[in-house]
Amino acid sequence: MNHHKTHLPRIFVAGSNGFIGSILCKYLSSQGYFVYGADQYNTVKEKAFWCLDLVKVEEISQLLKQCSPDYIFHVTGLVGSEDENALNHAHVETTRALLLATYAASPLAKILVLGSAAEYGCNHDGSPIREGSATYPDSPYGRSKLAQSKLALQLSRELQLDVIRVRLFNSMGPGQGPMLVAGAMVKRLYKSLIEKTEFFDVYDPFSVRDFLDVRDIVRLLWFVARDLEKNCEREPIHIATGEGVSIVDLARRLFEIAEIGNRLKLKLIPSPMSTHLVGEPTTLIKKCGTGQIKRISIFESLKDMWQWEVSQQNENS
Repeated sequence: MNHHKTHLPRIFVAGSNGFIGSILCKYLSSQGYFVYGADQYNTVKEKAFWCLDLVKVEEISQLLKQCSPDYIFHVTGLVGSEDENALNHAHVETTRALLLATYAASPLAKILVLGSAAEYGCNHDGSPIREGSATYPDSPYGRSKLAQSKLALQLSRELQLDVIRVRLFNSMGPGQGPMLVAGAMVKRLYKSLIEKTEFFDVYDPFSVRDFLDVRDIVRLLWFVARDLEKNCEREPIHIATGEGVSIVDLARRLFEIAEIGNRLKLKLIPSPMSTHLVGEPTTLIKKCGTGQIKRISIFESLKDMWQWEVSQQNENS
């Protein structure tokens, strides 16, 4: 019997081995969709996941022909590097290759390109950043993500592709590595307890960020890809909550979760200039309502991160 499963979307994830990519793949698979992935490093031992340098147009085209996706997510990225060449390779060149390959092999697929709040830089007044605001990136990472976003817009116009650009504010969640604020804090706190230090350093404590759990992020990415109509000229959409939390507040909540009591004292190390990076999620509010953006609270997210860290350390010891 030949059951045509045409009603179930086929989805290709570029960057399927990363923090966001791996959780996106799990989420989409749990919804019953056909999920394929490719990454420079691949730890998934399944036939639908390939190991590939994502700048090779021909090879990506071959994969796309094989899986004929309805949706393509470009969530590959490099964090924690200051190397402009490596960042451009990871963000700009992969985007160029993926869009050219899509044009050649799967021109009707909807493509979501994951950008970053770092594209805005940090010079602004403390009110939530609106979609379409001016961009002044002040880091190599932010500059490479802005170049990626501009290229995605340019190629979507030239090739008439259905590209949706998003800008993600701060992510958190179990399994996050030490390159991002929340993941770094969890790892350092565990280390401080093991080493029985007296103080726990909180760097840049008064800066404010807009945090979303990765499980909410992947759900929103799918919602945006699935529900927004084609529009080449659309400004990047914010994956954000509109609510800011200071870094020191994050540390206090983590102390509560880890039941630190008086085993450790917070030591605040202010930076010369506190920054405020909170996004106004205009499109999300309009499309799905405020209540659907954040389902997992920061407290729950930190709690899961802490439990994940403890269980990993126990496994390794």
